[in-house]
Amino acid sequence: MKILFTVTLYTLVMVGCADKTTTKKDSAHNALPAAPQDTTVLYALQQLQKKFEESGRANATINLKNEQIQIGDTTIRLKLKVEYQGQKDGQNIFAANFMTSLVIPTGENTEIDNGVIGIGSDQQQAYKNCVQDWMNVFGNSLADMLQKKNGFEIDSMKVYAGLMGIRGQLPTNTWLNGDEKMSQKVFGKIGQLVKANKLRIVPVDIKLLIEKGTVMSGECRVGNIVSFELLKKLKGLPWPKGSEKFI
Repeated sequence: MKILFTVTLYTLVMVGCADKTTTKKDSAHNALPAAPQDTTVLYALQQLQKKFEESGRANATINLKNEQIQIGDTTIRLKLKVEYQGQKDGQNIFAANFMTSLVIPTGENTEIDNGVIGIGSDQQQAYKNCVQDWMNVFGNSLADMLQKKNGFEIDSMKVYAGLMGIRGQLPTNTWLNGDEKMSQKVFGKIGQLVKANKLRIVPVDIKLLIEKGTVMSGECRVGNIVSFELLKKLKGLPWPKGSEKFI
């Protein structure tokens, strides 16, 4: 079993974290037209293709055609549902659900959903930040899984962790620092629950609101399904006790 482990602790949610400038060298991958849906899908696939090309994968041909990526004998398809597009407090916001379909050589089709928000000074920057956050929480770990890189093993499962996002003030000198030890600590608490899932590839998404060392609320998903049991298990971890709430 392989796990795509996305940690976005409620003030750990990846919301508009990226703020990269476009260079001429990267313009082929970073050009983003104004239309919000189809062009955002294409831009997202271009960023995923770029990740594969930068990481390198031996004996595999990577092709982007007809809004899907073919990497060796694995096909990646992407659909996008726009949830919100507009302005708030002078910022442009673009929120969307990215629906990734992964078809592996055995014929198994894994569907993975990720809700992501992009915030920017203009509409185009909001699109780009939304895609960048999708890459941070999911795309990079998907690339790692397919390239068999940067994963760790626990209880006979291979885990590929996305990046951790923070909103609010994270206490200093805490184990909650986004490294592999943190992922192992969190996953050690929930591994058996995830292992009970019958899928070969299991997406795990964690969003938590923490206040004074207590999980106040959150949304956790296993295999795209909301899991109250997962949320309950995570409440048992020794979360940092700060003076402010954080997600």
